[in-house]
Amino acid sequence: MPLFYKELIEENCIWGIWEITETIHALSQMLGDNVFDSSHLQSITHEGKKTESMAVRVLTQYLLGNWRLPYKGIQKDGCDKPHLAGYDFSVSVSHTSLYAAVIIHRSRKVGIDIEQIKTKLIKVAPKFLSPAEITHAGTNLERLCMYWCAKEVLYKKYGKKNLSLKDEIYIHPFQHTQSGPVRGEIMPDGYKEPATIVYMKLSDYILAYSYE
Repeated sequence: MPLFYKELIEENCIWGIWEITETIHALSQMLGDNVFDSSHLQSITHEGKKTESMAVRVLTQYLLGNWRLPYKGIQKDGCDKPHLAGYDFSVSVSHTSLYAAVIIHRSRKVGIDIEQIKTKLIKVAPKFLSPAEITHAGTNLERLCMYWCAKEVLYKKYGKKNLSLKDEIYIHPFQHTQSGPVRGEIMPDGYKEPATIVYMKLSDYILAYSYE
C-alpha cells in the first residue's frame, strides 16, 4: 500500500499523499465499484489520467477509513468541484503522474494542490501572478511553484468558476523555506476572504493545503 504520508490535522480534518505505483487493474481492485466513480472513470480515455483519478479515490477511501466511514464515491458539481457522495463534508483533490493528494474536513472548506517544480513556471508567471507577486517571486522556481500551489488551493477552496488567479487571489510575501504557512486572500467583486495556506517541499514537488 503506497501511502506516502497521512496526517490527522485535527479531529475533523485529515489529509494524505498516495505514491502512484499501481496499475489501473490493481487500483480498481482496491476501490471496488460504485455508480459515481464508474461513470466518471469510464469517461477518461487517457490511461495515465485514469490511473491518477483512481489513485485519488483509493486515497479518499483510505482517509475516510480513519474515521471508520465507508467510501461511496466522488461526485462533481457544475463548477467541477468534487463532493463526497453520502456525506456533507468538504473534500479537495490533486494529482500528478507520481502522486495523488486529498484533504477532507467535516465542516470547513478545504483546498489542496501538488505541483512539480518546472522551468515553464517562469514563462507562465505573468498569467497568474500580480506585478507585486512577480517582483517577490523573481525567477526562483521553488517560489514560483509555491505561489502557483497557494493560488490553486484558494481557487479550489472558493469552489466557483471564472475566478482570476492573477487578479482575484492574492498571496502575501513569504519567507522561502522548506515548509511553513503563507497568508492569502480571495477577493472577487469586492468580497474578501482571508486564508492561511500551509506548504511543504517534497523532493521536486510543492504541496499546499488550506482548511480554515
